[in-house]
Amino acid sequence: MKHLSIISLLLSLVAIGLVYKQEPQSQKIAFIKTGVLLEQVEMAANAKKKLSDEQQEVEANLKELESKLAEKHEAFIKEQAALSTEERKARMKELYEEEGKLERYKQAAIKKLQAREAELMEPVFQVINARIKTFAERNDYVMLWGTISDGNILHGDKAYDVTDDVVKYINSQK
Repeated sequence: MKHLSIISLLLSLVAIGLVYKQEPQSQKIAFIKTGVLLEQVEMAANAKKKLSDEQQEVEANLKELESKLAEKHEAFIKEQAALSTEERKARMKELYEEEGKLERYKQAAIKKLQAREAELMEPVFQVINARIKTFAERNDYVMLWGTISDGNILHGDKAYDVTDDVVKYINSQK
């Protein structure tokens, strides 16, 4: 008897849900390929380019520092036979300390680039999100899905892909 009342309750809830459910045709939904959006929206592409330029500059500095350290290391290897034990220990300590400095510089550079990325991209994300919201409201969408490298949506009919429309809209709103 108890199972019968639970089943009745569940059936009632399903029936109520069906009665109050809106017709799918009256709800506009679509998806946006987020990766494509970020590549094609001008302000995002400009911010990424700026970040890439800064990253290349940091990488060039790192290569130069690594090259200088490698030269010092090679010089030490060539000269170590002629050095006294104390001189060898001192040079090894110096090389070890310089390697530590280089590693700390790398870590600081990574943190700085991450902070710079957030600084450059956060305003871009705010503008993009606001413009997507406006686009959805103006075009009567009840839901716009965003994909992460097309990972959230396993399959989507091209008819529901509004990526190009959103990119055109955002880029036109300068």
